[in-house]
Amino acid sequence: MPVITLTKSNVTVKDTYLYQDAPTGNYATSSVIAVGNTPTAVERALLKFDLGLIPNDVIVNSATLKLVMHSNVTASRIINLHPITSDWVDTTATWNIAPSFDINTKASITVPTVASTLDVDVTNIIQKMVNDNPNNGFLLKDSDETSLNSNILFHSTKSTITAKQPTLTIDYTIPTTKKKQVEYVGNDGDVFGNTIDIKIPIPSRSLSGDLLVVQAVIAGDLLELPTGWDVVLNHYNTSTQRKHIMLTKFKSDNDGNELILKKRSTGYYLCHMHLFRNVKAISQKNSGAAVNSNKFGIGKDIINIPEKSMAVLMNTATTNVFFTNPLNFYTVGFGNSSEAGSVHTGVSYCHDKTSYKMDELTSVSSNSTYGYSTILILEPINNNVPTLTLTSPTNNQLLTEGNVLSIEGSVSDADNGNVVTTKYRINAGPVRAIASGVSDGSTPILFAKTLKYSNKRLLDGTTDIVGIDLAENTDHTLTVWSEDDQGGKSAEVTRTFRVVWNRPPVISGTNEDLGVLTASPSLKYSANDPEGDAFTISEKVNGKVIRTFPGESGVEYTVTIPNDAWLRLSLIDVNTLTVEATDSNGLTSVRAYTFRRTADKIAFQLAEPFITDIAAKRMIVSIDATIPTGADYTVEVTNNAFDTEPTWENATAAAKFNQKYLFENTEKTADEWGVNLRMEFTKGIATEFVVIRGFGGAFD
Repeated sequence: MPVITLTKSNVTVKDTYLYQDAPTGNYATSSVIAVGNTPTAVERALLKFDLGLIPNDVIVNSATLKLVMHSNVTASRIINLHPITSDWVDTTATWNIAPSFDINTKASITVPTVASTLDVDVTNIIQKMVNDNPNNGFLLKDSDETSLNSNILFHSTKSTITAKQPTLTIDYTIPTTKKKQVEYVGNDGDVFGNTIDIKIPIPSRSLSGDLLVVQAVIAGDLLELPTGWDVVLNHYNTSTQRKHIMLTKFKSDNDGNELILKKRSTGYYLCHMHLFRNVKAISQKNSGAAVNSNKFGIGKDIINIPEKSMAVLMNTATTNVFFTNPLNFYTVGFGNSSEAGSVHTGVSYCHDKTSYKMDELTSVSSNSTYGYSTILILEPINNNVPTLTLTSPTNNQLLTEGNVLSIEGSVSDADNGNVVTTKYRINAGPVRAIASGVSDGSTPILFAKTLKYSNKRLLDGTTDIVGIDLAENTDHTLTVWSEDDQGGKSAEVTRTFRVVWNRPPVISGTNEDLGVLTASPSLKYSANDPEGDAFTISEKVNGKVIRTFPGESGVEYTVTIPNDAWLRLSLIDVNTLTVEATDSNGLTSVRAYTFRRTADKIAFQLAEPFITDIAAKRMIVSIDATIPTGADYTVEVTNNAFDTEPTWENATAAAKFNQKYLFENTEKTADEWGVNLRMEFTKGIATEFVVIRGFGGAFD
């Protein structure tokens, strides 16, 4: 945090006082300034420090005005400070010709009876002067101007005791964003030598858009000036055989790391490359020559200076000299050599100053010499921060599975041409961009982003925004803001929201082992979704779908195994009947029933009889099966299969011996004759499985 004390030795300070009893009297040359009351009239003091050594729009951490009392007073008094609101001239100010002032007290100090040094906190006043309000100085007046014979004398800037003259000490910080001042970044020191090629390094800390300023004094002349650089000064003095040049350029990414100047021949040179940041434009360029003189100036006044500009004063001399800045400037670069000459640079912040007198821009060299003085007025990028309006989402939104978090709104930027990017983050997660646009200075730039809540995460398409699960029963924070390409940032706008983790549908009952079954089970169940989402039910046996259908919350369903599927179930392995409910977001719950199937017998017949033209006379049935000891089977056949009550005849013996069976029946009641067969296998006392691989037959 730089700290600087302003005195009449480094800045312009003016002071005087006004005396009611001498309404046309001027006291600008007085060694004191008077405040308070004489036995017959009021006295008020005027005091102003030029702020040229303080950057525009800095953060003023503290500002202290030092006043030294000239003598004791008879009674303690309170002195109030008021910002002066109009311009004034110290040598012509009188009670009758007095500037206006803010009637509201902005600072005050209690004056003791014994002569003392008083420190007045004027931080708030100075902060406004470097930000918004014009700097017209302070007016000091007694808090009670009705009590007479209480005047106080302070040492003025004309006091013969320098240590007792008024000073203003300011502790400030340059903001890293929202800059409204030109920033002098620095230089890399002297570039000195005696070569044909002059290689001037571009400072490594330079950024694209920075202003590069080269000043040089060269013994001899150049072959040519570099392309891409603006020439401010280019003069060769034949009598001194020195080249004086000044070049400027806004840095680009293609500039490399050095500037090369080619000379006609060897000869000494001395160069500086200065680096300025946040420069919008060089609004004025003026140069003047010093011919065997110790006064370096441009020889004219400067007017029409843009608000909050920086004045850059640059001198080049043909001999080895030192320079003294004019008031309100401070040196940022200096180099000298007996072989090449001297270079010097000073800067001053203009604040609300719109003009300079010629004498205010004149430097003094230690000896008379030849050279040039140049003044550059650098206009800052006076950036306005974007203004963001967030229309969506509402605050305290509750997100359930599949819900969306819509981020919508607009941003305005009063600076035409600024590229504005709207950004957001969730909690302390990564910063992500929503949209960018170029401002036209008036039309709001719309932005929109839709995030989907799924499986405990927020997704932008397939991108996981936060990277971790969002906790339930916790306030999560969405933060949205906009930034422009000049370093401006809008106020952050926040919204809180909560999430509900998605839950799968709930199926009634519990998982169960049904034991050993001889017939297909018939089980009742119901399902519902906690979030009210749609869901689908799938019934399966051993992973094979029996049926699938849309579920309805609270409706009772029955799951069973179709007979054909039941007959195909293993009699050895454990079988599983499942009910699955899957919601529209893909979460599934399962109810499982395990069982073993057993059978003492199995019976079946053909589903459709064979049609015959006449009554079948005989039939042969062959069976491919393993029938263990203790098991048995029967085979029955019929030739009037379409009758309401077919005549079933026992053909077991013929089947067992693979012989033809002769039908005994010769009658039918149906319209057609038909052949069918049925078989029944019984386990009996067998300890092994009956295995039926197939059967066949023929009839005539």
